[in-house]
Amino acid sequence: MDEATVALSREIESFLESTGSHPVRRARTGDGSLQGLFEDPLTVVGYVVYQSVGELLSSWMDAQDQMATAISRSEFDLGAKAWDGYLILATPERAASDQSAELTAIRSNTRRLRKLLILGEDVQMIGDRSLATGVARSLASLAPLELPFGTGIADPLASLGSRVQVPGLSAADVDAVVGAYRESRPLIQVLHDRTSESKG
Repeated sequence: MDEATVALSREIESFLESTGSHPVRRARTGDGSLQGLFEDPLTVVGYVVYQSVGELLSSWMDAQDQMATAISRSEFDLGAKAWDGYLILATPERAASDQSAELTAIRSNTRRLRKLLILGEDVQMIGDRSLATGVARSLASLAPLELPFGTGIADPLASLGSRVQVPGLSAADVDAVVGAYRESRPLIQVLHDRTSESKG
């Protein structure tokens, strides 16, 4: 492998480890071009880094067969993860314009495994963008979704009485109906009781 291929391989492994995935023992992947197999509680991910786009186009199916065989072995207990497998196909070489149709066909082919492609144009340094940034961007779908703490969905019923106007009902009436709804009490009964109290 040349220096660019080795660097790309290292960066892919580093990214996968940063997502909480851990490598599967090499003996369990069998012989072939597959360079690594990682798993986390939900998915299994394999990767291959080719020296050229041409090599990727001619050999990706062999890598897919190898990975599919590895995850189908009885001693490889993936359970439901076997249905959520990804194969990363990468090369530091840029694609030529006449290769784009074949590459698009691979990306859209979801038979057996989902394919994620990383090409030279995705990871070559441009301005402030580093190899790590390019790999992370290309593999973003594998990263766990992180939501900032405390930014949950606002309760749409909170202070509803002050935000809506219902003919014949006060804000307090609306809030009383919301309270009844939260407690699984009959809404009509609450309105009836409040109307009777106001008349009495």
